[in-house]
This record gives sequence, C-alpha cells and structure tokens, in this order.
Amino acid sequence: MTDMTFDQRFQKAFDGGLADIKFFVRRDASVTSDALMSDALAFQEAIDAGNVKEVDGVD
Repeated sequence: MTDMTFDQRFQKAFDGGLADIKFFVRRDASVTSDALMSDALAFQEAIDAGNVKEVDGVD
C-alpha cells in the first residue's frame, strides 16, 4: 500500500466506514500541510502493516 497517495488512502478508509478524521498539531509555522499529510500517510501505512502496538491509553 505504500504506493497510495494521501487522498487514495483516506478515501479507502471513508469507503470502509470511517466517519470522521482529525489531526491535532501544535501551532508551529514550520508544519506544512505536505509534511502533515506525509506523516499521516506513514502512520496509516504502519497500521496497515501491523507495525503498531495498541495501548490502554495515553493518560
């Protein structure tokens, strides 16, 4: 799935039942939309590949 674009990957998620998606980023002038999309796509690819570990929470 590494050949999917950001739009293709997230359209696949919406087609699969995803209702909403949010990205929370710090207010930082150095964060570009391209960098955010690249990071979000890499994170989704890691999920697809099973390279993540579920945790109970972040609190």
